[in-house]
Amino acid sequence: MSTQKKALISIYSLCSTSPVKSYLSLLLPFLLTIPVAMAAPKVVLIHGEQYYGSEKSVPALATLLTEKFGYETTILTSPPDSRALPDLSSLQDADLLVLYIRLRDATKKQLAQLNAYLDAGQPAVALRTTSHGIADQSGWFVSHFGGHFKRHTGQKEACRALVATELQSHPILAGVPKHFSAGKDGIYHTLPLSDDTTPLVFGNVGEEPAEPLAWTMGHHRFYTSMGSEADFANKAFVSLLLNACQWTLKKAPSTEVETRSFPAPPSHVLASDEEPINEWRHWDPSMPPAVIDVDAVADTTSGGPQYREARWNKTDKVLIAQPGYGDVISERSFEDAVFHVDFLLPDRR
Repeated sequence: MSTQKKALISIYSLCSTSPVKSYLSLLLPFLLTIPVAMAAPKVVLIHGEQYYGSEKSVPALATLLTEKFGYETTILTSPPDSRALPDLSSLQDADLLVLYIRLRDATKKQLAQLNAYLDAGQPAVALRTTSHGIADQSGWFVSHFGGHFKRHTGQKEACRALVATELQSHPILAGVPKHFSAGKDGIYHTLPLSDDTTPLVFGNVGEEPAEPLAWTMGHHRFYTSMGSEADFANKAFVSLLLNACQWTLKKAPSTEVETRSFPAPPSHVLASDEEPINEWRHWDPSMPPAVIDVDAVADTTSGGPQYREARWNKTDKVLIAQPGYGDVISERSFEDAVFHVDFLLPDRR
C-alpha cells in the first residue's frame, strides 16, 4: 500500500467520530489525485585505484549528487591493500552505476554481477582508470563503454581540453567552457572509439596527438579519461561529470542537440582521374607503423572490434575526417598527386 493511501486511511480513522467524516467522502477522490513524490534515483559508486585519489573524490561526488539532485548514494570501496572488488550486492537496486576502478581482480560472481547490470543497458558513468578496470579482461571495457586504453602519456604539463565543435549544445556540455585546462596527470591513448560512441571532448599534452577525453556510448553510458584530484578541483570537469550523471538517467534538460554540418571540400583530391580513396586504411598510433609503445599490462587492444577499412566518411574522391574514430594511412606511392586539404579550426573564443 502506498504511503499516500496509508496517510489518508489514518486521517479517515481519526475523524470517523467527528462531523468531518461526512466531508471526507467528498474530499477523498481529490486527495487521491495529489501526486506522490517519485523515489530518488539510487546511485552506486564503486572505487578502487591507488593513483588518483578516488578515495576522496568519489565520496565528494556522492555528496554533490545528494545535495544538488537529491539522489540516494551508496559507496562501495575496494578492501585496503587489495585488488579485490567490494561486495556488489547493492548493485541489483541501482539506477546508476559510477565506476572508478583499476585492474581489480573480479571473481566470477562479481564479473557476472557487473555484466548483468551493464548488459541490461542500465545507466553507467566510468572514470579514468576504469578503461583498464578489470584485470585479465582486455575486452570488458571496450564492449561496455566503447573505447580503449593503450598508453598513458605521462605527467608533463596541463592537458588542453577542447569541446567538440559540432556538439556544443549537447546536454552533457551545458555550462562547460569550449576549452579548458585539465590536470597534469597525462592523458590516455583511447583510439579507436566504437561506432556507437559520440566523442564530446578532445585533448592533448605537449606535441602529442589529440585524443578523445570524454564520450557517450548509446543513450545511457558516459566515460571520461579525466578524473584526477586536480580535475575534481576544476569547475569545468565537475560540471561535465554532474551533467553526465543526469544525462545517463535522462534527468538532464531535454535540450535538442544541434549538430553542425560543414560542406565537403572540393572533390579534386588528386590531380588524376584515378580512385585512390579505397586504398586508404584505418590507422591509429598503435598500429603499424606504430608511433607509441603500448602498455602491455593494461592494454585493451585485443578486446573489441578490429578495424581495417578507413572509418572516415567517403564522398566521391574525398575523405572527411571523423575525429575519435582513428586516422587513415596508405602504402600507395603518390608521385605527382596534388592533395587539397581543408581544416576546420576550433573556435577558441
